[in-house]
Amino acid sequence: MTGVHFHFYWEYVAGDALLIGVLLVRNLLLVSLWVLTVSRLLRAAPADKLEQPSQAQLA
Repeated sequence: MTGVHFHFYWEYVAGDALLIGVLLVRNLLLVSLWVLTVSRLLRAAPADKLEQPSQAQLA
């Protein structure tokens, strides 16, 4: 009886661990994509500020 109960409990814990792992991986991917996007925007912002006067001078 306890073995069956333990078996069901182990499946429940394993399912939760799998779900938590998937959510952690998804959140890490989202955070890494967000960091890459922000870093690209921050690197592109000074370049855009430098290019805008030259484009205005050409126009």
